[in-house]
Amino acid sequence: MKLKGLLVIFCMFILNSCASYQVNNYSNKENSLNPDQIIFIALPKDGTYGSIKYDGSGIKTQKALYTAFFKHANEIYTGNTAESLNDTKEIAEKEGADILVYPIISHWEDRNTAWSGRRDKVQVEILVLALKDNLTIDKSSLKATSNSIVFVNGSPEDLLHRVFTEYVSKLYGNGN
Repeated sequence: MKLKGLLVIFCMFILNSCASYQVNNYSNKENSLNPDQIIFIALPKDGTYGSIKYDGSGIKTQKALYTAFFKHANEIYTGNTAESLNDTKEIAEKEGADILVYPIISHWEDRNTAWSGRRDKVQVEILVLALKDNLTIDKSSLKATSNSIVFVNGSPEDLLHRVFTEYVSKLYGNGN
């Protein structure tokens, strides 16, 4: 009898601990990307939570996006410094890019989840522009929250890979 009770509690524990992902998408579905378009991924400013600045979170976000686009695009460039949208457009055009991917980290919360039980959270707004036509291909807000039960502490960066992979796949027409 005790074993059944423990099994039920264990199952509830596991179901409660799943990471969650959410994408709010405002895309122009007629304009999916193709592998021959040259991609430029901007470097976002580092993320914050309250007064805490997470140094390096901008480059981690850019690298996670690069990894997701690498599976689809033949040529990718990345920005070296966090710039305004207009300055980034100019830099991307000088590089010969067709598509600008402009991420903004709106929330980055890195918690010691294994110890505190508080979840890591990340939210990134992404603007995808066709540079030659100055056309917005996609504007999305991607959110991810870690498991509540972990045995090894992760980071918000770990959450980005799955959500970015699915998101970029959809941009290339390989998803719903």
